[in-house]
Amino acid sequence: MGKLLGLALLMVALGLWPRRAGGLELHVERAYHALVNSPDLVIFGGVAGYFGGKGNRDEGCSEADFLRLSLQLWHATRNAQYLEFAERCLFNHFFGNQFRTGDFGHHLLCREGFAPLLGTGRAWWYCTMHGLRAFRDVLDSMVTCDEHGMKVELFLDGECRAGDFHARMEGHTIESGLMYEIRVENAPLSEFSISLRVPPWASEVNARINGCVEPLHIREGYQTASRRWEKGDILSVDFALATRLMGRDGESIELGSMGREPIEAALWCGPWLLGVHEAKNPLFFGEPWQENVVVLPAALRFSKDRGSEPLDTPLGKVKLPYLHGGFPDSGVVVLQPVSARTQYEQSAAAVWLHYCRGE
Repeated sequence: MGKLLGLALLMVALGLWPRRAGGLELHVERAYHALVNSPDLVIFGGVAGYFGGKGNRDEGCSEADFLRLSLQLWHATRNAQYLEFAERCLFNHFFGNQFRTGDFGHHLLCREGFAPLLGTGRAWWYCTMHGLRAFRDVLDSMVTCDEHGMKVELFLDGECRAGDFHARMEGHTIESGLMYEIRVENAPLSEFSISLRVPPWASEVNARINGCVEPLHIREGYQTASRRWEKGDILSVDFALATRLMGRDGESIELGSMGREPIEAALWCGPWLLGVHEAKNPLFFGEPWQENVVVLPAALRFSKDRGSEPLDTPLGKVKLPYLHGGFPDSGVVVLQPVSARTQYEQSAAAVWLHYCRGE
């Protein structure tokens, strides 16, 4: 994959990428689709360090390369599918591959998710350079803009400058999901459009301008507000997050179809794959823990508690009751995005869990 990625990125940089004329573009796209339809694309959204089942770990360079290739294919083709693959990798694998020291490296894959690796796994000599370089591609893809408007493609904290327009963006957890705010710092005298991609992980999208509900114009997968903006204006959008369980076969399981009998599945909430981190939930991993059963309510309510750790984030964090496979008493476990593991030293993180429906 490394040679293919390098050639593809070089062609894009030199402006030699063919536009649907066959040749390299179709070759790269065919190879890409073969990859994402193979077992080498792991549930976290990235790829295994070695293809063909030859290894049991990921690599920061592999996640960075897959992320960059997905973004570059999106830039070249404007096929939203590539951006969605990039977003899934970014939020659930790439961010989680980074250590709290900033390095990227290796993590041991196991049946339930991640297991501790013998040694820390930091690879500053290779993975770290790939990982840090990938951030440039993420910044270049987060917002696209010209003098007439901006489009938010990836919902990350940051800022946008387009001519006289300047805005800051920030995401917050609300009880029902995610709120994304765009605060205008400076604006031109003419009309300027702000468009937000409508992501597939949102079941409902509601917008407000300066606190007032505002129906936005929807076209070609974007919600758009066009007006003469003023400094201090705030466009906020609430995303109700689609929640789904995914079985080992890759098929979605409707929460409404669940019963009291436990099933093994992975839980997705919006863009995040939720898991249990041993560093946050040591009692959950008390032996024997593989038969623990997490009880799902009818609707998830997200915590707004940021916590004391410098890299801790409330985004996607929920507290749920569970039954331990070896203890008679019930307990409470914190599920949070698997990428939150970047704040902890290497420990177990389980995303394949047993779930049942609560009252």
